[in-house]
Amino acid sequence: MALPLRLLRPLQTLRRDLGAATAMLRGQAPAPFADRDGGAWPPVRAPRSGRSLRVTAVDRLTDDAVRLRLQPEDSQPLPFRAGQFLVVSVDGPDGPARRAYSLCSDPRDPTGVAVAVKAVANGRVSPQLVHQTVVGDLLSVSGPSGAFGHPLSPGQARLHVLVAGGSGITPMVALLHDILATEPGSRAVLVVGNVRKRDRMLVDDLDALVTRYGPRLVVRDVLERPPPGWKAGRGRLDGPGLAAQLDALELAVAPSQCWYLCGPGGMLDACERWLLDAGLAPDQLAIERFTSGTPDAEPASFPATACPVTLRGRRGERTFSVAPGQTILTAARDAGVALPFSCTLGGCGACTQTLVSGQVHLPAPHCLSQAEQAAGAVLTCIGRPLGPVVLALREPT
Repeated sequence: MALPLRLLRPLQTLRRDLGAATAMLRGQAPAPFADRDGGAWPPVRAPRSGRSLRVTAVDRLTDDAVRLRLQPEDSQPLPFRAGQFLVVSVDGPDGPARRAYSLCSDPRDPTGVAVAVKAVANGRVSPQLVHQTVVGDLLSVSGPSGAFGHPLSPGQARLHVLVAGGSGITPMVALLHDILATEPGSRAVLVVGNVRKRDRMLVDDLDALVTRYGPRLVVRDVLERPPPGWKAGRGRLDGPGLAAQLDALELAVAPSQCWYLCGPGGMLDACERWLLDAGLAPDQLAIERFTSGTPDAEPASFPATACPVTLRGRRGERTFSVAPGQTILTAARDAGVALPFSCTLGGCGACTQTLVSGQVHLPAPHCLSQAEQAAGAVLTCIGRPLGPVVLALREPT
C-alpha cells in the first residue's frame, strides 16, 4: 500500500541519512550533493566514491602523456559536465594516492568517457597511469567533480575564448564540444601554448573539431621553441605573450565574451592579471588551476593543541575536535560525522561549508573564488582550523 506523501518524505530522509552514516562507517564517501553556484548548471548525479571503470583504450598522445578511454564496469552511464574531472585512486608502495584528471571527451558521447594524463616527474600516480596502464585494467574513481566553465544556453550567440598551457588543454577539448554543440550561434577561439611541437596533446581531437565546425572555431598554436618553418604563434603565454597572440588574431577583450584559463600556475597568474587590467570583468573569467604559481603563505604556526569545530544545521549542533595538522573533513570522519566530499583535493567544492566564526586556513590551489571566500565559504577537505571554529552546514538542494 502506498504511503501518504507526508509520511513518505520523512522516511525517505531517514533512509538517506542512515545510508550516508553506514557508508561513512565503511570508509565510503557519500556523493556530493550541491553545486557551488546553485541552479546555474543542469543537474548531474555524481556516482558514489570508488566506482570501477574499465580501460578500453590507451592512446599515446606524446612521449609522456596518454588518453585513457574508460567505460563503467557496471554498464551504467557516467554523465558529466564539460570542465569536470575524475579523481583516480591508485595503490602504491607508500599507500593509496588520489589525483584529479580532467575529462577530455564529448559529454554527449554514449560510448564512454576519457581522461588525458601527463606524467609528472617523481609523481606517485601519473607515471603509473601513463607508462603501466593497459587495456582491460580497472581504475577506481570518484566524481565527476568540479565547476570549471560558464553556464551555456542554446539561445546565446557570443564569443568563447579558451587559453590553455600544456596539459591544460584537457578540459578545453570537452568544453569546445559542449560550447559548439549547445550554442549554435556562438564562436570559439582556442589559444594553446606548449614548449615544443612534440609536446602538443589531443591534436587529432582539435583537428576534428575544426573540420566539424569550420569557421566557428579558430585554434592558435603557440610554441616556446618552434621548429624551422613554424608559421603559427611563437613565445610564452604570459601576459605580453597572450596580448601578442590576440593581436595576431585581431581579437580584443570585450563585454559578453566568456574566457577560460587552464594551465601552469605562473601562466594563469600572468594571463589573469593582464585580462583584468585589459578590462575583463571577473565574472567573464573561469579558471582551472592544476598547480599554483603563487601558493598561499602558510601561517606562522598552527595550534599546538586540538581545536573544537562546531557544525550548525537544521537538526542542531555537533562539536568535535580537530587534532594539530588534521583537516576538518578528516576529523569529522574520525568522529563519525558524515560530511559531503568528493575529490579531497580542494578542487571540486563538494565539501564547501559556511564559516560563522573563527579562522580556517585553505592552502592553494583550490577552487573557491575570492568572492566565495569573502562570503564565508570554506573547504573542509583541505581546511585546517587556526582556533575554535563554527560552521553552518549547507543543506542539500
